[in-house]
Amino acid sequence: MVTTGGTSLKDDIMRLYQPVHLLVGTPGRILDLAKKGVCVLKDCSMLVMDEADKLLSPEFQPSIQQLISFLPTNRQILMFSATFPVTVKDFKDRFLHKPYVINLMDELTLKAANKPVNYLLQFSEPG
Repeated sequence: MVTTGGTSLKDDIMRLYQPVHLLVGTPGRILDLAKKGVCVLKDCSMLVMDEADKLLSPEFQPSIQQLISFLPTNRQILMFSATFPVTVKDFKDRFLHKPYVINLMDELTLKAANKPVNYLLQFSEPG
């Protein structure tokens, strides 16, 4: 199921009456559904954040922290980002236990020569 802000909340609520195995959405909308008790996340074992650097900016970080409070303590968090700002490191240090970090910057730099380089950064808690 996909849900984003700006779409019909009523439609999202109706779709959540059916079993949902994968929920993709904006943090604000998922948090709104969780606060209403419509989206129960107590058994959600994985949270994936793409563009983690943006999701952990001061604008979104309170919503992400609230969203995590609805998840079980035994969970996995995957974070992907092309940059590694202090906000991502602070979040990693605060919320993740024994995270794995995959940094492809050196490998991609060698392959890209003088082309723009992006890298993948992933944190996860061993499940």
